[in-house]
Amino acid sequence: MHEDRRLVAIMFTDIVGYTRLMGSDEEKAVDMLSRNRAIHQSCIEKFSGTLIKEIGDGILASFSLASEAVRCAIEIQKECKEQGIPLKIGIHEGEMIFSGSDVIGDGVNIASRLQEDAQKGCINISAAVYSNVRNKADIHTRLIGEKIYKNVVEPIKVYMIINVEDNEQPVEGISVLKNKAKLPYLILLGILIVIAAILIIWKFSPINDKVEYEKSIAVLPLDYLSEDQNKRYLADGVMDAITGHLSTIEGLRVMPRTSVEQYRETIKTSQEIGKELDVSYLVEGSFQMVGDQVKLIIQLIIAEENDHLFFNEYNRDYNDILNVQSELAQIIAKEIGIAISPDVQERIESIPTENLEAYDLYLKGKEYYYQESESNLNTAIHFYQRAIELDPEFALAYVWLGIAYHEQFLWSEYFKESYADTLKYYADIALSLNPYLVEGYWLRGIYYIQKGDYDESIIQLKKAIGLNPNHGDSFWYVGENYKGKGHYINAIINLEKAKKLKISDPDYSNLLESLAGTYISICDYEKAESVMTELLDYNPTNGYLWLAFLSLIYGEWDECKLYTDKLCAIDSGVWCWLSLGRFYMNTGDYTEALKYVDKYRDKEMESSLFPLYQQHTYGQILYNLGRKKEAKEYFDKQIEYCKESIRLKRPDAIYVRYQLAGTYAFLDEKEKAYQTLHEFEQEVLVGHLLLWYIQVDRLYESIWQDDEFKTIIQRQEKKYAEIRAEVDRLEAAGLL
Repeated sequence: MHEDRRLVAIMFTDIVGYTRLMGSDEEKAVDMLSRNRAIHQSCIEKFSGTLIKEIGDGILASFSLASEAVRCAIEIQKECKEQGIPLKIGIHEGEMIFSGSDVIGDGVNIASRLQEDAQKGCINISAAVYSNVRNKADIHTRLIGEKIYKNVVEPIKVYMIINVEDNEQPVEGISVLKNKAKLPYLILLGILIVIAAILIIWKFSPINDKVEYEKSIAVLPLDYLSEDQNKRYLADGVMDAITGHLSTIEGLRVMPRTSVEQYRETIKTSQEIGKELDVSYLVEGSFQMVGDQVKLIIQLIIAEENDHLFFNEYNRDYNDILNVQSELAQIIAKEIGIAISPDVQERIESIPTENLEAYDLYLKGKEYYYQESESNLNTAIHFYQRAIELDPEFALAYVWLGIAYHEQFLWSEYFKESYADTLKYYADIALSLNPYLVEGYWLRGIYYIQKGDYDESIIQLKKAIGLNPNHGDSFWYVGENYKGKGHYINAIINLEKAKKLKISDPDYSNLLESLAGTYISICDYEKAESVMTELLDYNPTNGYLWLAFLSLIYGEWDECKLYTDKLCAIDSGVWCWLSLGRFYMNTGDYTEALKYVDKYRDKEMESSLFPLYQQHTYGQILYNLGRKKEAKEYFDKQIEYCKESIRLKRPDAIYVRYQLAGTYAFLDEKEKAYQTLHEFEQEVLVGHLLLWYIQVDRLYESIWQDDEFKTIIQRQEKKYAEIRAEVDRLEAAGLL
């Protein structure tokens, strides 16, 4: 593709709070996006610019002249303010590479960073742009200062465009004060400038060298000091509540309880914990209860300095504990310089139930739920039910009851029409009681993904994110939904956000697997291998399992055996057997393959999982060993399972089309195989299956030389090359 280098001005725009609006009022958000697009198209054309592309609610445009870019931005902001569209804009000028209809280069990244740093309704420009507009009579600016941006080597001097019509007073061009009657204001302005200069000198002098830390925090488990060890869950309840309140505040990154649980009774220092969790601040303290009186000691610590910002002791009646939790969250936010919007403050100050006995039972239920066993799950359900009996309007208790019921009946109801209905039933009750309940929308999102309705799941999960921008699980499932739809770029964006929010979480390794699987799906094996390497630090068993599978896709048998041997050296159980079975099957040693798949099957039969998804593997091995009648029985079961899973739109329905097509191909039913493959192509893109693995998977050996098969491969190669190129461009621009 032809590339052209040009000196241009790049304008990057973005709607403030669009994701949150999309979650709360999708119709209003879509209307705003449409009006924003019309304004941009008109203004960009008027000032001889080029609209390069739209990225979500952001727009990227180029101009030959920096002054025209700025004038265009001013008019766009004017129109957007009149129409109530909260916009921020960044403009940079530099040498860019135009490749086809796209533009790449450091300048795109800088324009994006300027936009991110701008205030709502404002335009930020770089020094390169300023040098071209500073003498323009109709353009006024104000210096903000030097900024250091991610992936930008040198500091950037940043200026803000001042709109005189909005009564902003520019630093240059004071001639807008046109008569002597305004002389007192000039004197006052001079005094204010002197005061500001003094404050700036004071601020940056060595005696006040204050470090600005990222707004990120973790609430550590509280030390439990009471004699009654059976009430430890009350201290955990305080920790959960403070974490939950802080998580709803925009601009503050908060680690979930699951990530901090490992630091209970830890001997690690604040610096070590802060570094491991990648947070700037820690909340720690103690909880003690004597009778109905609670003594709560809380301190807020700057992790890097191991020094506290505040230390406070609360002696309250337990009946006031819910209010204390809310009060603490607000104090912590204030101490680290985070503003709380009125609507978020209102939600923080609302209490989940007036009935403390019901709240106590709810906390007991969560304690048992987190212990993860069938008996503890039953106990958790019992406590949630009792909490609801005491307070039928306790919304949170309904959510957790729904979660627990779903886990209890997960596999026994998998092929029933009513599968997962429990999730929606309890989510609907909870949201009818509290329409601002994050967990309620999250539960609905889980329901719809289980039913295969990815679009509705995304809508519900984005509502959860709008209420809690730190809800890592919602970002994770949004990513999974996009992956299910074949929208891999959006999948990667959301999975990367979830990754940052779930560091050290017990599910972190599963999230890494999901991210690695997404990169594999677009055939970006280099990025996938990078994620798998990180996975080795958290779950070496699954890390080597994935690396063995990646080698299998490539047909690199020696590498596959090497990783499989490393896996088996760590864990000689089911995953070792499955990996060895795959290896020997794909290399044509079916006797050895049967030995290991037999072990895998016998173990998995105990949990009723094997019959769900591996009949074709067993059938393939038996067929090649001459046991064709037995093999046919397994293939028939595989076909039945696949058809039913597709009909019911179960979560694995995407991948079972591949299994179904392969089964038909192996049985030499080519017409059915191609029909299923074409359905698979139309429904979703899964590159590693339809581009690489299909070429080494012996299920498909009978059609490898067909022209129709080769056409499918060529079509997939083109698709995924385009997707990978877009991911690389976004990554280069700092947008991933």
